[in-house]
Amino acid sequence: MDEPIGLLLRNMHDKHDEVVFETEPKIERSTPGRDELIFTRYGDSYCLSEVVTAGEQTSEEINPSYRERELRREMMSQNNTQPETVTVAALN
Repeated sequence: MDEPIGLLLRNMHDKHDEVVFETEPKIERSTPGRDELIFTRYGDSYCLSEVVTAGEQTSEEINPSYRERELRREMMSQNNTQPETVTVAALN
């Protein structure tokens, strides 16, 4: 059984400001050719949902936080729309 992997994010401006996320491996259909950050958009809010590394068959999926689940419920109850997926490709 695969163990969850952690993702560490650091603030560029404050080297002591960091957050660790628990991630779950996700098998990709094909091997990606570029690094990507995948966000879920809820209105004006964006939540990081997946980190894709070029050349790797497995990406790292971030479990939704309590706040993200709350945003999803609010969006569904207010206008019955689905959140949007936004992909940001890394510059290589």
